[in-house]
Amino acid sequence: MLKPRNAQAKLEGFHTSPDFYIAAADSTSKNDRTGGRASGSLAFNSTNVSGGYQKYYSNMNHRYEGGTIKFDEYNINAATKVPKVANVRYSRFQRRGSNDLGRNKNYFHELNVSRDINKWARIQAGRRESVYDTRYDNPTSLNRNYESKYADTYIKLDVPIPKNKGKFSMGHDFVDYESGGYKNDYNMFKFGYTFPTWKKFTLGLGWGFRYCGQGGHDMNVNVGYRAKSGQMVNVGYQYSKNGGYFIDNMFTPTTNRHSVNFIFNDAYQIFQHGLKSIGDEKDDKGIFEVVAFIDRNNNGKYDKKIDLPVKDVPIVTSWSTETEYTNKSGRISSSALPSGVYTISLDMNSLPITVAPLSNEFISKQIKIENGLTTKLELPLVSTVGSVSGVLKISDEFERNLRITDFIVVILDEKGNEVNYSTVTQSGEFYISGLAPGKYTLKLDERFIQAYGLEQLEGFSQRTIYIPYDYLNPTDVTEQNLEYKTLSL
Repeated sequence: MLKPRNAQAKLEGFHTSPDFYIAAADSTSKNDRTGGRASGSLAFNSTNVSGGYQKYYSNMNHRYEGGTIKFDEYNINAATKVPKVANVRYSRFQRRGSNDLGRNKNYFHELNVSRDINKWARIQAGRRESVYDTRYDNPTSLNRNYESKYADTYIKLDVPIPKNKGKFSMGHDFVDYESGGYKNDYNMFKFGYTFPTWKKFTLGLGWGFRYCGQGGHDMNVNVGYRAKSGQMVNVGYQYSKNGGYFIDNMFTPTTNRHSVNFIFNDAYQIFQHGLKSIGDEKDDKGIFEVVAFIDRNNNGKYDKKIDLPVKDVPIVTSWSTETEYTNKSGRISSSALPSGVYTISLDMNSLPITVAPLSNEFISKQIKIENGLTTKLELPLVSTVGSVSGVLKISDEFERNLRITDFIVVILDEKGNEVNYSTVTQSGEFYISGLAPGKYTLKLDERFIQAYGLEQLEGFSQRTIYIPYDYLNPTDVTEQNLEYKTLSL
């Protein structure tokens, strides 16, 4: 395996016998394979590309008619962010197989373009297509040629409801498919609502209306659970007047209007104390988890008993380019990801004004997803809820005011270090914002005190400021006026 800083390459050989089996695995697609695989990933700036190619042989013991089957597969996933334009994502999977009976090819690809709208919504558009084509050299009543093609051009608007109250979505699809000689095309409006995650459970509701082609209504309910491995277990109910399903990118229409789907995308093992998730059966994936927190002791590490987790922190990842928000525990967990190098960034345009990264190095970080491991990233933040305002006044013994344009008022931490400053206006007003919780001293810059020979007045020339430990509610400390005396003007 090759792992430079921003890239990874991997070569593998594999062999699974026809009788190999793992609980929860799809044995029809995992068993009886002998071959090799090459895969890799590359990350640079806001672009991430990964993919792989594998060639293998199956049915080598001729258990099934047709002899040895030769397979070629490849996949590619690419995502990038075009500044001030949009996020672009493309994925493609293709498989070709052949034996003495005939040939099969199937593929899926999708192009997606998305953009955030004024921090409150995300619009996306794209096209996805699935094709399945089987051709026999000598077709019979049992071995018949079969072809299906399903294409969907879509546009969708997602609106996260503030304070992690879920997500509302609406969209429109243009669908065109042909399967086994049967053709259909229709247009459909779709609406949906996803409830907030509760104890790793998710609930989504959807409704669609077809107004062109074969009309009717679609409805669906989906309940999901995210295991500790990051894999999802989903149970869904769907009502569709003109339904269908996919197998290896083959779309098959059905007259069944009601369907229940169980998707267990995980593997489990029986331990002494019961079932335990052990992650996806593939060994080339890993999990990512980030925790965002107020770093009260400024050590850059998450101390559970000291630091405060922060919810609603916007995170952008290079594998999706979409903004996700931390939950009430300050965390975001990914599903299983291919091993590789990825970029994790703070969405500074959507970050609440009451928090800021501890330093600029935490605005964007590169991480490596390792096979079978969970990669954790700690994101320390500082609270910036505090602000101070007041008026600076400098006068002589006759109460005549000194012109003080461009004088500077500073604020110092408990160690006497300057934290921030403000230039005063012609009328002496000043305003300092972005203060973290703590105790401060407010005063005129010492250089001005010395240069003008100013006399400090007890209780008026310095102010002690307290900013509480709260990142949700801004603290405005007002009327912190400062006064100094000078010689006769």
